[in-house]
Amino acid sequence: MAAPVAADRMVERARISGGGRLRTALTDFFLDPALRLTEQERALMTAMLQGLIGSLADELRVRVPDHVARASECDPVAIMADLTRAGLLAEEPLVAVLLKRADASRVGQAGDQAAAKQMLSRLVSDSDPAVAAAAMALALARGRRRDRIRLGVGLDDLPRSAAERLVHGIAAALALRSDPTSPEFPAAGAELLDRHDNAQGLDATERRLVAALQEAGRVDDALVLSLSARGEASLLAHTLAQLADVPADSAWELLMQPGDGRLALLLRMAGQPRSTAAAIFVSIGPAIGLIDPAAEIDRFDALTDDLVTGSRHQLKRPAAYRHALEALGRDG
Repeated sequence: MAAPVAADRMVERARISGGGRLRTALTDFFLDPALRLTEQERALMTAMLQGLIGSLADELRVRVPDHVARASECDPVAIMADLTRAGLLAEEPLVAVLLKRADASRVGQAGDQAAAKQMLSRLVSDSDPAVAAAAMALALARGRRRDRIRLGVGLDDLPRSAAERLVHGIAAALALRSDPTSPEFPAAGAELLDRHDNAQGLDATERRLVAALQEAGRVDDALVLSLSARGEASLLAHTLAQLADVPADSAWELLMQPGDGRLALLLRMAGQPRSTAAAIFVSIGPAIGLIDPAAEIDRFDALTDDLVTGSRHQLKRPAAYRHALEALGRDG
């Protein structure tokens, strides 16, 4: 029998402790099945978070005296369990990064991964210096985050507030294993956070590559089709955002929630022809949950210019403003 994965071990520990299981089951039982994480997504997000916690714990330990580092040494699974019980990981910005990376990984596995690597390699050798530099930065950023199996998450991928909470949470968990009154781990956490730079995160690095391609006049229908076929979901979202003149976060949401014409709307805002839209619905559709490509084409055809223009204006409003309008019962 195969050994249980880390996520299973955490579940077993929770069952042994028995605390709050009925409340958790009550919540889980009535969740909309269409919105629940799949077991694959849950396992991938858990593995990415454990990898991030492990790497940050290692970085903190190298910044403290040897005897403190030895006393605090433990399995990242144990640190994650401690932080979970304390409610320190239930942070929307942190989970949002993990979910986006899991979604991008799922789409990437469905695409032509070999062709995706070749495309990035060609861009690294591009004749345009700005494109080549941006592609090299992305290749290095992905390399730093990749283990033998998956593309993980780095500290720079997190917003500053989420990075601070996670680093200091890990530092506190380590300190409790050695000496919670010692100043070493708080100082190590502050030192590690001095290196945090969200502008060097993977999302920002991908955005700069697309901007360089745009400046070089290379963001067009052919690039959209190429990224779709290769499963480059994040680069595809940034490209469509550039073409549609909408925020990248909005483009990502429309791309990854394609039902009811949302992906069709994004492609119309990006000025994509019907043939390109049809090819994208077929190639990337199954990986993003698009069940009926033909119905999505019908929605694409039914979108009027006025609706497309109005939707673009709405999406260009600040996200917080749109969410406030929605909460107040008005269309954002």
